[in-house]
Amino acid sequence: MGDTEFQYRRMLLDLYSTEINTHSRLFIGLSVTLFTLLELLRLDLATLAETVIYIPICLVSTSLWYLLFRHLTYGALANACIWAEPSDQEVITLREVDISIVRYAERTSDLFRVRGRGIIPLSYFTSEKRWGALLSVGCGTIATLALFWLNTQII
Repeated sequence: MGDTEFQYRRMLLDLYSTEINTHSRLFIGLSVTLFTLLELLRLDLATLAETVIYIPICLVSTSLWYLLFRHLTYGALANACIWAEPSDQEVITLREVDISIVRYAERTSDLFRVRGRGIIPLSYFTSEKRWGALLSVGCGTIATLALFWLNTQII
């Protein structure tokens, strides 16, 4: 690995660690927001107000899922930055290093694995971002509907 590629990988690793740190902070902040909204459900509110509170709960839940998936994505990219094979090229650009790391991560990592099979491909959050957003919306909606169902069963 040449000095240029080493410097580029170091820059990308700094970027990935900053993204992991930022997503972690946002995750903590949104978790506090979610628990505050859940506490509002315990108050004796009118039926309409109680139903409307599920809209921000769904939005925060969706954001939490998206942040969780992005956090795992940047962790996989940081791992790939360390373990990917060095390039054979003499002159290499930062973009080429970034693309090779993303491709290595997509080949070797899945966000979730069950019995050795990848369930959610990393490419959902690197090159095909719309699928990652749709997956997060689905998870957030399912979590909110489950909460709504549980809340109606308890009362």
